Amino acid sequence: MRNHEHTKVRNDTSKQTSGQEKPKQMFWEKRLEGLRACHQTGEEFDDIVLPKSIRTIGPNVNEQTVLQSLATALHVLNVPVMGQASTKTEMNKNATAFLNPEQPLMQAVLVSDEDIRRQEDRVSVARKKLQDALKA
Repeated sequence: MRNHEHTKVRNDTSKQTSGQEKPKQMFWEKRLEGLRACHQTGEEFDDIVLPKSIRTIGPNVNEQTVLQSLATALHVLNVPVMGQASTKTEMNKNATAFLNPEQPLMQAVLVSDEDIRRQEDRVSVARKKLQDALKA
């Protein structure tokens, strides 16, 4: 038999952790190193070369790790993917203090108006080629 009303502490849902995300392991992308995609025949695909604007950041991080990190971030995260806000020097000094596990292991990328214009031009050329091919 209960002799007291529901207390605020017992019924307070603001402190429950069920709605919060689990903390992410730092440098989890490093576990993917050495894994390669391959054809059905077993032949491995060639490495993808990243654009010069995407630079690695973090201790002993290679381009393929950045690519896997970036692909996962684009696929899984519900936040904008911009890269790490810290500098390479800060990251090499103390990666655990400056790493944002929500972002891929690359330096922050700024997209300029010129980049957007060049991409729009490339899309226009590709559409024109497609339109010409469909007419032929």
